[in-house]
Amino acid sequence: MRILTKEQETLLEHYLQQADGDIDLVNEAMLKYNVPSDPIDQNLAHAEGIIRYIVKHKESTMPDNFIGLWVDDLRPLPSDLVEAGWSSAPTFHEAVLKLELMEFKEVSLDHDLGCYYGMREMTGYDILMWLVDRKVNGLFVPPAVYVHSANPVGRQKMQETIDRYWK
Repeated sequence: MRILTKEQETLLEHYLQQADGDIDLVNEAMLKYNVPSDPIDQNLAHAEGIIRYIVKHKESTMPDNFIGLWVDDLRPLPSDLVEAGWSSAPTFHEAVLKLELMEFKEVSLDHDLGCYYGMREMTGYDILMWLVDRKVNGLFVPPAVYVHSANPVGRQKMQETIDRYWK
């Protein structure tokens, strides 16, 4: 029996989380991106393609007319937003992929997402700065951006950025 490194274990757990625990979907995505079937032999270069494939697969079974995107790792999508046609993303990676694949009219961001890229925490502010980069380069971004974070410092920093680029 081989033992996974912490990085490999985290990556496999992330794939499974993105696929809602569907190991067959993870394996299908890995085959699509020519990743060895043994997760021990994977490397991070394949991660984005695999996650993109999983998210596309999940979204292909859902309506393509989502109104908004709720980004939060702890708070579930409020029922009134579900009824209004919103989607949710608990991680930085899933949020960015959904924002890249779909044209949402609104996005609501939490600051602290409990999501890491290596040793760096990826926050709602990082998503916001990714959106700013798209906006200044003439790419589509949701016309309305909100913050619902309980982190007062992160919330203020994000709101100032929204005011600068969206108001």
